[in-house]
Amino acid sequence: MLAGHDGKSIAATLGLSVHTINDRLRSARRKTAAPSSRAAARMLLAPEGAATHENRADQKIGVDPPSGAAQEPAPSAGFSLPRTAGVWIMGLTFIAGAALMFMQAGSANDTPTVEQPAVDAAKVQAAQEWLALVDGGRTDEARDASPAIAAANSAAQFAAAIAGARTPPGAVQDRQVTEIRSVPAPPNGYEMVLFRTSFAHRAGAVETVTLERGAQGGQVAGYYIY
Repeated sequence: MLAGHDGKSIAATLGLSVHTINDRLRSARRKTAAPSSRAAARMLLAPEGAATHENRADQKIGVDPPSGAAQEPAPSAGFSLPRTAGVWIMGLTFIAGAALMFMQAGSANDTPTVEQPAVDAAKVQAAQEWLALVDGGRTDEARDASPAIAAANSAAQFAAAIAGARTPPGAVQDRQVTEIRSVPAPPNGYEMVLFRTSFAHRAGAVETVTLERGAQGGQVAGYYIY
């Protein structure tokens, strides 16, 4: 939902009927007491207790970011990032995974797929190494280290997105891993490594690095700063 999907597109992606999707969306809204399906999805993807911050750089996958605040981004590939409280940078394959996590959480017979397993050192290290590239301004290397992001974002687009997300809060002062969330989505599933980060001009931010399973240590499929 956060990636711009509606009931019909989610049904097509997951191979389910629109009726089933709508039932699960209603169930998810009831369980989360959310006013909308998109708000419920945001609750699932945001860590417990995270504060809402103004969106500093709304991004659109595969499109250069707007040059001015009043400029509206052009449509691209049918996938858009709505105006939410945070900045997403991701590969296209993770969109379906996030949609699937939300849909399974809304099923009356399924337990939520957001889990908190013991911290896996290899996954945390993979996420930290990628973040170190971003922290050091080495955006070309960070993009090249993530085939999923590179496939959806040019070098200029990725650099602009990172600058929009990371320039305002300033340099990293402290970063602590808080949890890992499993997303059992195709093709191999994902692990979301969450960090509580203090920047020079902003304390208590939440960074999420999404790793695709299957590669050694996991390859980065998405980055979210909230």
